Amino acid sequence: CVKSLKSSGALNAGGAQRYLAKTSFQAAVAFANKSYFGSGNALYKRPDFSGFVDTVYLGCFYTKVLKELDGFSTLNIQNQDTELNLRLADKQPNAIYLSADIQAWYYPRKNLLRLWSQYYRYGKGRRITHDQHPASNRLRGRLPFLLFLALIAVFVWSPIYFTGLLSGVFLLVLSDVSRSVINEYDSFIATQWRGDSNSQPKRLFLMFTGTISVGVMTLAHALGFMTQTIKRYLPFLK
Repeated sequence: CVKSLKSSGALNAGGAQRYLAKTSFQAAVAFANKSYFGSGNALYKRPDFSGFVDTVYLGCFYTKVLKELDGFSTLNIQNQDTELNLRLADKQPNAIYLSADIQAWYYPRKNLLRLWSQYYRYGKGRRITHDQHPASNRLRGRLPFLLFLALIAVFVWSPIYFTGLLSGVFLLVLSDVSRSVINEYDSFIATQWRGDSNSQPKRLFLMFTGTISVGVMTLAHALGFMTQTIKRYLPFLK
């Protein structure tokens, strides 16, 4: 990290978020995150990419620069890295560098309830970051919330169309997660599976549970974003 920080001239250098799994559910979440619908298009999820980005997984900073910026924000404990990176980017162009040489590994949550709680907090944190940096709002962080509102609007307009739309979205996500499983299953088992060799996850389980995980992450993020939005305009609810 220090080598990349110095060679790139950036203010923060880190690697991609690389997934490991000890259980079939963790493996399903890993494939959910490889999907385009589970932020698989985010550069910090691409282990083969090197270059300047808007955020990295974890990271390495200059102490002097962090002190100049008053460190991490204490207003937001869920989205601190993104918020700090926005301030670093204001201080210097090309402030965040992602290096494919840096390998940082991550185990997903162990079950759907913990995954829901995680992404609900992420949604609340994303809303707080929007309030702190209104000029830097990115569409990617608001997509789960916008999709949630669109689904509610369709449901109010026509429950029949809502059922059809929801089925279509499910099949679209399922096809994308399945694409990742089909293309990367063998590589994942060989390099990222840390569970018992006799309990390797089945492909069909990864396809369907990965699809459900995408839905849980999206809905929890959207509800967290909405909850924090309501608290912002109705402060007595805090």
